Amino acid sequence: MTDVFKKQEMSIIAERTPFGVMLSEKRKSLNLTQKDVAKFCKVSRAAYSLWEIGNATPSLLKINNLCKILKTTPNELFGFED
Repeated sequence: MTDVFKKQEMSIIAERTPFGVMLSEKRKSLNLTQKDVAKFCKVSRAAYSLWEIGNATPSLLKINNLCKILKTTPNELFGFED
């Protein structure tokens, strides 16, 4: 792996939002792929990927769909305490 690639990979990880990290963790805990979640939310896999890395945020309707497929609440996705 080249140094340039390592630096790019680290900068992507450093920019991930708590919301994106939670999406990724929930998705993986349910053994779902990005494609599975994207299809359920009626977006492209690339669009969903942007949510996980923090470069875009879903609409309220999409957040509702995310909560359904990931079996969670908006509060948990956004890191708010109940």
